[in-house]
Amino acid sequence: VINAMYNHCNSQPSWNSPRVHECNTAFSFTKEPTSIGYAWPSLKARAAQICATQAHINITTLTQNNLNHSEYTPAILSHNNVSWSDILSFSPEQSIYTFKQHPVFLYNFWEHISVPWKDGQPVQCIIRPPMHILASLTPIFNGHNMHVNGYMSLAFGIQLFNCQAHTDLKHLMSRMGLAVHDTTVRKVIASMTEKDHVQMQTAAAMAAEDDTVVKFLAIDNCQ
Repeated sequence: VINAMYNHCNSQPSWNSPRVHECNTAFSFTKEPTSIGYAWPSLKARAAQICATQAHINITTLTQNNLNHSEYTPAILSHNNVSWSDILSFSPEQSIYTFKQHPVFLYNFWEHISVPWKDGQPVQCIIRPPMHILASLTPIFNGHNMHVNGYMSLAFGIQLFNCQAHTDLKHLMSRMGLAVHDTTVRKVIASMTEKDHVQMQTAAAMAAEDDTVVKFLAIDNCQ
């Protein structure tokens, strides 16, 4: 029925119709579809609004930590509680796995529009993980919640710091939402270093009490 309505010859106004302006309401996010007098633009507006609503629901879900699934990549890592193991365990594949598990629509839609097409069929990426999806969705999540840093931006910010990237590059990546600000990176590194320092002192004191020998490796001035 929907196909018949959509493809009917009178499903949209002709170019000389006084209501030809209703063609511009197709894919409208604000126009009430039932107020559009033709099926072609009305169905498109309804589809656009349904997809937009679902996308916002999925984005809201992915900007919050899912405490029921520890295997998911956390959306937000606390600057005071993050550890080096959290940074070293960062995996793009794990972030993408998290995207695919719960809000299926958002990932499927992004995957559908981001891959090239050939002969009317999508060309699937099989050589490398779909990093373009991760790099595309990360700024969107950061735009909805500036504290979202677990999927990519915190690890990427620390990587830029470690590689001694130019200040302009780090600033650009931060403005694009791909990496946290360099000031945040320095605070996180200082916090992690201080916690490891305290842990090393505690372990050394306990070893001394037990008359055992321990060895620690301390690396300073990482940049």
